[in-house]
Amino acid sequence: MKKCYIYRNRKGNIFKNYYTKQESGKKIPKGGLIMKKDYSKEENEIITAFKAGSLKKSKNIQDDMITAKKTALNTFARTKQISIKLTEKEIVKLKVKAIEAGLFFQSLIYALIHNYTDNRIQFTFVNK
Repeated sequence: MKKCYIYRNRKGNIFKNYYTKQESGKKIPKGGLIMKKDYSKEENEIITAFKAGSLKKSKNIQDDMITAKKTALNTFARTKQISIKLTEKEIVKLKVKAIEAGLFFQSLIYALIHNYTDNRIQFTFVNK
């Protein structure tokens, strides 16, 4: 029995391949591009407007493209859980600082790491 393999080419198009893995190679079956069949109400409205030609060009395409790219990157940004050992004294101090800032202490830790990796804050290490 042949399995269905789904893969993406360099242009980002998604294909289904009903060949076996050994015979698949670079073959693309007829109608290989996967198209979504069930659209949401909003998607149907967009498709209908596009087909009717009633969509208008954006006045500021560059800003819209930047916003769309950022949104796409944030959509696929994955988080990974880490473990960190802190003393109780450090945790208490972090919780106090977080309360002063109006945040949960985990959010404060995340903000510190995020701002450090984006070069918004810098640490100065002093040798004692």
